[in-house]
Amino acid sequence: YRRTRAPGTSATERSVAVGRFLDNQVPIDSAQGIQGSLRVGIDKNFIQKKLEDILFDVLIVLVVSLLITFELLLFLVTHNISRPIESVHQLMQRVEVGDFRRTLAHRSRDEVGRFITALTGFIEQVNVHYQDVSRLMEDYRGKADAEMIHARKRLAAHIKELLNRLHLAPGAKPDVHREFTLIDIRTPMFIFVFAEELSRSFFPLYVSELYVPVLGLSKEAVIGLPISLYMLFVAIGTPFAGVWTDRLGSRRLFLVGAALAVVGFLGTALAYNLYDLLVWRSITAIAYAIVTMACQGYIVSITTEENRTQGLAVFIGAIMVAAICGTSIGGVLADRLGFRVTFFMSTGLALASAIFVYNLFSAEQRKAAGAQPSLKLADFLALASNIRFAILMVFGAIPAKLILTGFLFYLTPLYLNELGNSQSEIGRAMMLYFILMVFGTPLFARLADKYGRQLVPVAIGGILAGGGALTLIYWESTFAVVVGIAGLGLGHALSTAPLISLVPDVCRNEVKTLGQTSVLSVFRVVERIGSVAGPFTAAALIGSYGFATAVGSLGAIVLGSTVMLACFFLIAGVSPKAPEAAH
Repeated sequence: YRRTRAPGTSATERSVAVGRFLDNQVPIDSAQGIQGSLRVGIDKNFIQKKLEDILFDVLIVLVVSLLITFELLLFLVTHNISRPIESVHQLMQRVEVGDFRRTLAHRSRDEVGRFITALTGFIEQVNVHYQDVSRLMEDYRGKADAEMIHARKRLAAHIKELLNRLHLAPGAKPDVHREFTLIDIRTPMFIFVFAEELSRSFFPLYVSELYVPVLGLSKEAVIGLPISLYMLFVAIGTPFAGVWTDRLGSRRLFLVGAALAVVGFLGTALAYNLYDLLVWRSITAIAYAIVTMACQGYIVSITTEENRTQGLAVFIGAIMVAAICGTSIGGVLADRLGFRVTFFMSTGLALASAIFVYNLFSAEQRKAAGAQPSLKLADFLALASNIRFAILMVFGAIPAKLILTGFLFYLTPLYLNELGNSQSEIGRAMMLYFILMVFGTPLFARLADKYGRQLVPVAIGGILAGGGALTLIYWESTFAVVVGIAGLGLGHALSTAPLISLVPDVCRNEVKTLGQTSVLSVFRVVERIGSVAGPFTAAALIGSYGFATAVGSLGAIVLGSTVMLACFFLIAGVSPKAPEAAH
C-alpha cells in the first residue's frame, strides 16, 4: 500500500494523548480508498530527553573547550610573552651593573624575539671588543719602545679600571641562558593525561565487547582484569621510572613514555580480543608511569625546597583538569563516534604531547637529580614493622583506592549502562568526582592545616565515601549512583591531603633514617594494592549479589575500615599535626 490521498476522501491524521504517550493515527490510503490506519505511540518525554542530551553534550563541549583554551593560552602567554619579558628584565638588570657574561636563548621572530636578538648581539659585541683589546695588549707585550711601553701601561690601567666595573665572558662567547618554568611541563602533561582519560567512562564496556573466557574466571572478573593489570604495571613501573629519570633526564624519558603510549593506544584501538588488549594496556600503563615520573623529575630539577610544593600542585592540577575534560568529552565521542575511534584520538594526543616536548625542551635539558629515590626491599620491610603505618595503609589508603577503582572506574560505567544511560551521560556522571576533587582538595587541605586536625578530615572523608556508596543498596537508580559518586568525590577531597600528611607523623623514625621522600614513595606504591584489588573485588561481588549490592558492599568496606582507623589512632594516640610533613 502507498500512503496517498485519494480524491474526495476525508482521511485525516490525528494525535491523541494517552497517558505519557502521544498516540498518532495515520490513515493508509490506496487507489481503492482507505484500507486502514497505522497507529504509532510516541513517548512524550522521548524527544525532550534527546534534546536535553544534545544540550548537555553541547555544554560539555563548551566547558571542555574553555578548559583546553585556558591551558593553551596559559602556555602561549607564558612561553611567548611573560617569560621572555621577565628574562629580558633580568638580563638588563645584569647589564646595568656591568655583567656581560650571559645571553638569552630565544628563537622567536616576534617583537620580543627581535629585541632579545638585538640585546644578545650587543652583549656579544662587547665581549668581542674585549677580546680584541686583550689580543692587542698581547701584541704590544715585549716591544722595547719606551713610548709604546708607556702607552701600554696607560691602556692597561684603563682596562683594569674598566674591568673592575664590568664582568665579561672569559671566552669569546657569553653563556647562553635558558629559562625553565613549570608551565613548560604542565601543558604536555595535560595533553598526555587527557589522552588517557578519554576512555575512562567506557573502558569496561569496551572490554566486555572483546570478552573471551580466561582461566575459568567469571565474566565480571575478566572485564575488570585489564583495569587491575593497568594499575599493577603503573605501580611496578613507577619506582623504576624514577631511577631512569636521574639517568636519562626528563626530556628523553618523556619521549620514551609518549612513544610507548602511542603504541599502547593504537594497539588498544585495533585490539582483536582480550588477550592482546591486556598486552596493549600493560604497555600504556608503563608509559603512564614513565611520563608522570619524567614530569615530576622535571619539577624537582627546576624548583627548590621552598617552592617545590607549589610545583607539584601545578602537576596535580594538570592531571585533575585533564581528567575532567577527558572523562566528559570521551563519553560524548564514544557515544557519537564509537569506542575505537576515541582510542585513535588518544593515540593522536599522545603523539602531540611527544612533539610538544621534543620541540619545547632543549636537548641539553639537565637531569632531575633526586627526583625519585631508588626504593629497596629494606625500605618496605622497615615500614612494615611500623604498626601505625601498617594500620594507616590497611584501613586508610588501600580502601580509598579500592573504592576508587572498584566503584568509579569499574562499576559505574557498567551499572549506568545497565540502567539505560548513554555514554555521554556516563561521562557526565563520572566527571562529577574530578570536579569535586579539583575544587575541594585545596580548600579542605588549607582547613586541615589551619586547625591542625589531620585525623578528623580523614575520618569524615571515609564516612562520606563509604556512606555514599552504601546508599545504593536501598536506592537503585541513576540518581543514586550520582549521589554515590558525589560522596566519593567529596570524601576523597576531604581525606586525600590529610592522609598523606599523617604519613610522616606516624613514621617519625623512618623519616629520619630513610628520608621523607622514600617514606612517601613506599606509601604511594603500597596504596596501589587497593587500585589493583578494586576491580576484582567488585567483580566478585557482582557475581554474587548484583550491581547495587556490590557498590554498597564496597561502601561498607570503606566505612568499616574508616571506623577501625579512627578507633585505633584515638586509642593509640597520634599527634594532630605532623611537624615534618610538607604540605
